[in-house]
Amino acid sequence: RVWGVGQQLDLGHTHPLVGRSTPDFLLVDGRRMGELLRAGQAVLLVFDAAASLYEAVDVERARILSIAQPAVDSLGLSALLVRPDGIVAWASDGADAAGLAQAVQEWTSSVGREAIA
Repeated sequence: RVWGVGQQLDLGHTHPLVGRSTPDFLLVDGRRMGELLRAGQAVLLVFDAAASLYEAVDVERARILSIAQPAVDSLGLSALLVRPDGIVAWASDGADAAGLAQAVQEWTSSVGREAIA
């Protein structure tokens, strides 16, 4: 059985994917989302070239796997950030670098609080 598929965490963002399990994107090079998450890092997928997004995650480069690769079906997204647990932390239909930077900051600060608790 699979539990919790319909659940959504309240992460404070308005995009409908945020707080939900990530879709199983198939990248054009054949990799799937599950394979990317095996390393235990957050994953930033950039489906279209938006170099400014990489600056938003630069300070957390060691904790976030950044991949610029088109997907077979990107669901109309330009990019998304997925936490190591497979939950979408941020998603955008455009190049929202400020929103991404905020999501990275929120995610990393929540990880720090969990480690302290």
